[in-house]
Amino acid sequence: MARFDNRITRMLGVSIPIVSAPMGVVVNPRLVAAVANAGAIGLAPGSMGAAYIHDFCKQAAKLTTRPFGVNVPIELSEPDLHM
Repeated sequence: MARFDNRITRMLGVSIPIVSAPMGVVVNPRLVAAVANAGAIGLAPGSMGAAYIHDFCKQAAKLTTRPFGVNVPIELSEPDLHM
């Protein structure tokens, strides 16, 4: 597989400049770890509650030493104020 060397990949500690979608209930720690182990960034869903996210990340961390992240959704209750 191709490896990329640029400022972004070096900053993030990855070899492939891809971030996987956190896909809510269909993503699991194995998928996040597999994406990380492949050289990209796997993302855990951040909208499932603190205990779920904590457990999810502990499980993913057991499967990879590579970086992965948590998607933190930002709710814009009044989007016109933010545009």
